[in-house]
Amino acid sequence: MIGVDGTIYVGSDDYKFYAVRPDGSRKWSSRTSGTVESPAAIGAGGTLYFGCDDQHVSPYPSMSNLYAMNPDGTQRWVLAIAGGSMRAPVIGVDGTIYISTRKTFYAVKPDGTLKWTFAPSQFGALSSPAIGAENTIYLGSSYYYTGAHSQSGRLYAFHPDGTLN
Repeated sequence: MIGVDGTIYVGSDDYKFYAVRPDGSRKWSSRTSGTVESPAAIGAGGTLYFGCDDQHVSPYPSMSNLYAMNPDGTQRWVLAIAGGSMRAPVIGVDGTIYISTRKTFYAVKPDGTLKWTFAPSQFGALSSPAIGAENTIYLGSSYYYTGAHSQSGRLYAFHPDGTLN
């Protein structure tokens, strides 16, 4: 993600999140609990939101952390959530952070408290969310296979309050 001042924000597998100036020099770095594989999102006041797989749990994490960082690299809050590998977050017009793991979709308030979740138990991995017209939040899921039959993936559309559209 690139900030309005040209700062490049990027995570890494060295358990750090970096801010890099347009000239390539490091502005700051911050330690995380594991690898940061997806891009960050920038919210109100330049707050950075990104997900991190918690490698301290095991080499195959089932827990992740959603980070909120100030533009100067100081941490605002961290929210531990279940589900492993996090996708890229998006931010709603009201500041809600929408982020999914392989199995669960989360809506998180700007203060780091959970707003609502969605976990379609019978479907495969979830995609990164997208926000469309009238603040509809879209989320895709891959196909799943159980025994002798498989099912096509689904596209879900949510209202900001978590109800299906």
